[in-house]
Amino acid sequence: MTDMTELINNLRNSTVRLYLLKKEGRKKFVAFRLPNGINDDIKERYCSNLEHFIDGRSFGTYDFVHEEKNALIELEIKEISIWTSMQEALKKSDDENVFLQNDNFDDDYSVIVIDFSRNLNNEIVHTYLIAKYMKTETWYKKGFKFAFTANGVVEKKSEIIVLNGCIDVVINKDTIIILNEKNFENLFNYYESAKKMVDEAKPNIEKWTFLQGNIRENTYT
Repeated sequence: MTDMTELINNLRNSTVRLYLLKKEGRKKFVAFRLPNGINDDIKERYCSNLEHFIDGRSFGTYDFVHEEKNALIELEIKEISIWTSMQEALKKSDDENVFLQNDNFDDDYSVIVIDFSRNLNNEIVHTYLIAKYMKTETWYKKGFKFAFTANGVVEKKSEIIVLNGCIDVVINKDTIIILNEKNFENLFNYYESAKKMVDEAKPNIEKWTFLQGNIRENTYT
């Protein structure tokens, strides 16, 4: 199991980039990187939030039906095919300098990815905090937005980005740590993967002798 205390300490000593990902088709994404990164105050807020979200929780198993409440779930990242598409979008954003700007911001994103990177033995190691993106209108509805300035309070007419500080998933090396199962399934279409796994295993399951006995008993009762 992942040592979460050590992981969070490492995050505090990392540099950070934040991306907003937009879906492009069923399993592809476009990533937009914040041009000025995240300052230390916001980085610490996310680290503190992660400490809060894992407090008192132990590791459990993923059961598809969420019977094990409030557990931290670990899976191997190779089981999550959509993460590969997300990584490709992040790389393209870096390679082509695709930054989030006022002229390309449209609030139609689906994923927040925060990339914590650090140098370990001359190798760059990444840990990702991932959350479902909540549209600004979801938070502010149709209300008016105001900001404090030297001249008092003025209406904020330009577009704003809301970071709610939530963390649904942590990806560390080859491991994915799930904090919110339902959002994880939504972000990575994992419910469909679970159904596929069951369908593929069904022929073998139907051959289990103890199940056949139960089926015959139920048939004649």
